[in-house]
Amino acid sequence: MEPKALVIGGSGYIGERLATFLRERTSRVYGTFFRNEKNPSSRWLPLDVRDGPMVRDVLERVRPDIIFYLSCDMNDLEGTVLKGMGNVLGARRGSCPGSRLIFLSTDMVFDGERAPYAETDEPSPITEYGRKKREAELMALEEAAVVVRSSLVYGFEPMDPKTSILLSGLKTGLFQYPYFRDEVRSPIFVEDLCKCLVELALLSEAPRILHLGGPEAMSRYELARRIAEGLGFDSSLVPSAMQGDHSVTRPRDLTLDISLALKILRTRPRSLDRVLSQNP
Repeated sequence: MEPKALVIGGSGYIGERLATFLRERTSRVYGTFFRNEKNPSSRWLPLDVRDGPMVRDVLERVRPDIIFYLSCDMNDLEGTVLKGMGNVLGARRGSCPGSRLIFLSTDMVFDGERAPYAETDEPSPITEYGRKKREAELMALEEAAVVVRSSLVYGFEPMDPKTSILLSGLKTGLFQYPYFRDEVRSPIFVEDLCKCLVELALLSEAPRILHLGGPEAMSRYELARRIAEGLGFDSSLVPSAMQGDHSVTRPRDLTLDISLALKILRTRPRSLDRVLSQNP
């Protein structure tokens, strides 16, 4: 029988695309929504992950074989990342203890001083977002879940929120913020990330932790500049800055070592230039 998958946070930018790719492998895909409202149906379920009884009801109704936990509200990290994870883990014990739970974490669990980072490197977050994600990682790992650490996620059809903000700035000349030249990440195309997540979910044996980033490291400024060019704009329009110019403390270099992912998965994350050439 086809596996049954539940995407918690399925109405978000990554969640919707993940559900689409999952449907290519199994017809039994369920998603949850909170603010990005969907028409409630047998496959779209309203869910506030902070509500324990509501979480138990959803997992009892679906009884999934695979659970993806993507919920994260930057305005309530304690509730959506930590309390939500605790509620899902508790409900999973009662309704579907044999299910595979995949938690989407972040490269921000590292301090940015010893890149590139492999799965075996010790996290040391320096931001509140990174700290909450790391706490949730530990909760998940205690219960045999799979932790996936990703980086900046971008996409074009439809456009991810950060690229939409960049595009608005390029069109109007009014940018919401500058792009740091001294913050290096491993940006990954949303379709590649989702394909990797589907593959990971269906492996007979999965690693406890997996890093999924793009094949090239670049600063946030370089990423914005190259996307601007790909969208047909003059890249000199993109404003840049150094973190020190704005009294910002963020990890400097969060390059991810993705050699394990390349070893166990067929999907190969594409370079930015290749993505841009295939998404005019």
